[in-house]
Amino acid sequence: MPSSCPAPRALLLDLDGTLVDSVGGLRAAYDDFLASHGAVGSDAEFAGLNGPPLPTVVARLAAAHGLATPVDELLAEYQRRVDAVDGVRPMPGAAALLAVARARGVLCAVVTSNQRARAVGWLAAAGLLGGIALVVGGDDVERGKPTPEPYQVALARLGLRPEQAWAVEDSPAGAASARAAGVTTFVVDGVDARSLIEVALLLDLTPATAPRLEVRPAAALAPTLAARVDAHWDAERAARGPALFEGPLLSLVAVDGDDVRTEAITYRRLIADRRERGVLGEPLVALGVSGVVRDADGRFLLGRRADHVLLYPGAWELAPSGGLEHADWRRHLLLELEEETGLAAAAVRACTPIALSRDRVVGLLEIVASIDVVGERPPVRASAEYPEVAWLTADELAPIVASAPMVPLSRVLLRIFGAPPRWPWPPAG
Repeated sequence: MPSSCPAPRALLLDLDGTLVDSVGGLRAAYDDFLASHGAVGSDAEFAGLNGPPLPTVVARLAAAHGLATPVDELLAEYQRRVDAVDGVRPMPGAAALLAVARARGVLCAVVTSNQRARAVGWLAAAGLLGGIALVVGGDDVERGKPTPEPYQVALARLGLRPEQAWAVEDSPAGAASARAAGVTTFVVDGVDARSLIEVALLLDLTPATAPRLEVRPAAALAPTLAARVDAHWDAERAARGPALFEGPLLSLVAVDGDDVRTEAITYRRLIADRRERGVLGEPLVALGVSGVVRDADGRFLLGRRADHVLLYPGAWELAPSGGLEHADWRRHLLLELEEETGLAAAAVRACTPIALSRDRVVGLLEIVASIDVVGERPPVRASAEYPEVAWLTADELAPIVASAPMVPLSRVLLRIFGAPPRWPWPPAG
């Protein structure tokens, strides 16, 4: 079962490789620095320099390559090369994570080995500075990562205790620093998490015990706008073929706790919105349902999404999952279960709502339910939605969760409910 921890009041975020993509520029600075001294680096050495402050990096390079120049001169030279790095971009999911934090009233601070002024400049260049309340740089501490001091300084300046924050890192040194400071830590290294999008989903995952849906009809479109919607639909259908689904769908109006107000639209409108965000006004947020199905022995039911689906084609996910067409979400979820995997409602022992999941990247609000079925590994079958379906134990899932293409929400839910490393949820207090 999931293990809870306090909801964070702050996110403490590493910079290089976590919030911003500076790796290419930093690798060029590293290679050029060594080449200017007649030395050659390696992928392994460069990877090992991710995390410690720059003086430590330069001292290691001087020792490893026998550089005769005084270390203070080497440091000044390396700093000039790093200062010249440009083309810094936000990492995938960075803007989404900051947006979720802002919506949740969670402060965001950057804790980096980089110099504070340089970090501020890179955040501004990546368009992320407005979401950051505090920057703690390598020049703000005496001992950098992997010691706990950088995170201790950040906590002290925010007036928070370790249990009131989450840390997000991408390197062993950074993760060691945050954990030594007593902060719950997520490592965006492709093993713990694949991207910041998953951390954003976890932060935006709200417990829900009795979701209630209100549905109103959508307003008619003006003729010129309806024609644009039809043009987008025709173009998408020409590109993806007749398998493209056209039918009813619910779109979010507002959510307040378990109460969800929606309006009835069609996939045609959703396709137009996805192809031209905001064509209908505010970008649409589609309603969906997602099940965490387990057999009597604790195995999970997964399916590989077909190549023709709108979102995450070819990726694995917890089955079933789909767009929501009407207010009776439970009936729709069980119908999806039978249609997509062959498991009939008679095999279901319990269907219990557990959460509302908001994906602000693709525009999706899903009702997540735990579904327990009778017996061990009841027969399932492939379908047009899932060319492959399988029952898998938590241990069997671990390598798939770590490396296979997977819908982000499914990876988050599997981290919570079984696949190591376990993630804490729901928030306590």
